[in-house]
Amino acid sequence: MKPVNKNIQAWLMLAKETRQHGGNLGYDDSAAEYYSWDSTVPNHSEPKIHDKIVIWDGDTLVGTSVIQGIDVGSSEKIRLRCPHCNMTKIKQRHNTSPKYRCHNPECRTEFENPKQEMISVTTYRSSHPNFWYDLHGQLEAEELREICKQPKSQHSLRPLKWLDFLEAIGKEFSHNLETIDNLKMSVSGHRNSKTRVRLGQSKFRKEMLKQFGDMCALSGLSHIRGLDAAHLYSYADLGEHHYNGGLLLRKDLHKLFDLGLIVVEPSTMTIRLSASLQKVPQYKGLDGTGLKVAINGQTKKWLKMHWDEHHHSLTEI
Repeated sequence: MKPVNKNIQAWLMLAKETRQHGGNLGYDDSAAEYYSWDSTVPNHSEPKIHDKIVIWDGDTLVGTSVIQGIDVGSSEKIRLRCPHCNMTKIKQRHNTSPKYRCHNPECRTEFENPKQEMISVTTYRSSHPNFWYDLHGQLEAEELREICKQPKSQHSLRPLKWLDFLEAIGKEFSHNLETIDNLKMSVSGHRNSKTRVRLGQSKFRKEMLKQFGDMCALSGLSHIRGLDAAHLYSYADLGEHHYNGGLLLRKDLHKLFDLGLIVVEPSTMTIRLSASLQKVPQYKGLDGTGLKVAINGQTKKWLKMHWDEHHHSLTEI
């Protein structure tokens, strides 16, 4: 077995539709392909080709990859300052008036119109599409902060403890993701490594959200961050996504469904819980209720296969 390099350089990179730092107006990111920043960002010159990267959106893990290349350029941009103390520690507020607040502890002024200045910056764009792993939602914000070398950092680019990240992913998936170096595509739709990782999961999730909205099929309306796009079949066996073979499930219910502790009786589309799960107050109310979303015939077939596999053991577990 190839020894694990304990000195791997890795970065936690914040990607949002509007990502602000120090008065900047944001950057364009496509998490699965590239990441953009400039010389106003702390640690801007530190990421290098072959460094590991972990992308998050401020709330949850998005995915991980290896930097294949970095394009460096120059540009001009608008930087915003507090009109009272001239500091750049300001952020726009979308649901509060005035729109801006200064985060300088000695100022804390609220104002509607910031001071603007045009500055010259060095721009960076790293590319990483070939080694991308979609891991959306598998680690939450607090878990990601804890595995940074400086957990209290607020920077968009933060040095990350790579081995701690692998351990965290291992606990989540009950396996250990050892390396994402030198990956090759296999005919089954996976990249070859010790762990088989789903490709196209982000697209699959978007399709499930399009079909069902923010609805857990078992428990009803939920927050989007608490929902998983669940396969009703073994993705590892088929190596492809079937959009009629999935549902949105609350994260805890997804795990229980995969374990066969929750099934759907195909003749009535009624939710059935294992004997042990019926003893848990937070879950027992689901037993005997119906699905909270409408499904088509093909989805019902996948649910029947899941039922056929697990329902015989409901009284034993």
